[in-house]
Amino acid sequence: MLPLINRKINLNKLYIIGLAYLIRVSVSSFGNNYDFDSYIYVVLALQNGITPWETYRYNYGISWALLLFILEFLSAGNEIFFRYLIILVLTLADIYIAYIIWIKFGKKFALIFLFNPVSIIITGYYNQFDNLALAIGLAAIVNMEKKGNPFKSFVLLFLSLITKHNLLLFLFWIFISKRLQREKYFLATFPILAFFVHFLPFIFVSREVRDAVLSNVFMYWSSNNAPFWQLLVRNKELIESLSNNNLWHHGRVWMLLFFVSVSIVGFFRKQKSIINNFFAYSLALVFFSSAITSQFFAIAAIGASSFYNPAFLIFFIFGMVWLVTEPGGLEIDIFVPLLNYMNFDGWRDLPLLLLPGLLFHFIKTKKHFALRSHIARISVIKNVFSRKH
Repeated sequence: MLPLINRKINLNKLYIIGLAYLIRVSVSSFGNNYDFDSYIYVVLALQNGITPWETYRYNYGISWALLLFILEFLSAGNEIFFRYLIILVLTLADIYIAYIIWIKFGKKFALIFLFNPVSIIITGYYNQFDNLALAIGLAAIVNMEKKGNPFKSFVLLFLSLITKHNLLLFLFWIFISKRLQREKYFLATFPILAFFVHFLPFIFVSREVRDAVLSNVFMYWSSNNAPFWQLLVRNKELIESLSNNNLWHHGRVWMLLFFVSVSIVGFFRKQKSIINNFFAYSLALVFFSSAITSQFFAIAAIGASSFYNPAFLIFFIFGMVWLVTEPGGLEIDIFVPLLNYMNFDGWRDLPLLLLPGLLFHFIKTKKHFALRSHIARISVIKNVFSRKH
């Protein structure tokens, strides 16, 4: 009987995995945007002995470019199959994150993450790979939690950073964590050092490559929209000045505020488990970000699914509406009148729609903590009276 039950459970998991992949592939039938075109440019560059940074459409470490090269080779030059392979890799990353959510928070939260429209569209249509970098980093964090080999965690963190450096600020959270031992100092510093060092062989190839790496990685500036900070500042002239790419300080004030705020959140959570902090970090990273584009919402979807409450539904609904409608997305016009009427801009407004869910979670957590404290006090009083009698 037990083998039959286990077989049924395994089949259910396979159905879930297959369905997650098929839904993401189906979304890709709406076409593609700038990102997939850039991947083709990167592969062509590598095939012709040119580094990915010289395409001026690549802003990361080397690993994603190498993976694209391998996937294109496996596709035998077929663009459709190439894209399906990319979606497969990214879906596997989503599945791994969902698996850890299942273990940590429960089945319901894992399924919310795997089948929420934001993650589906970003993986299936945009083919953005923040989830891959985060999945690799999460594997390192799981290993830390289990007190596994620190070198394994180092390698995984390094791979995460050279895929996409989303976990850069999380290294500070590792450094100050009270749940980790001495290895945290090694894990908070050496991966970032290795990240910088891995560019050196390319920089020394030629001046052109050096300039391309510096321009596209270390001096690259995204859209300086900083939704949360611009909401607080309110002064339009000051906002325009701080966001102006033609001025020396462009984006730097927003970035400083971003770094400081995410670090402060990490400081207040230093007593929490390192895995729990990973999911909180995914929310802080987007909410306080100095530069938001649509793929960031897939990062927030990780935390919003893990700590899901009804208030996070606002983020998921409007996230879907934005990704379906925006020019870089599916470009389906059905929601255009609604967004125009609301004057809704996803890059500006969506990160702020995380706030109701965050406040709901904070209040719920405080009530739960107060209830546990009250129960603990009652237990102490009962023990005192029982001893007297």
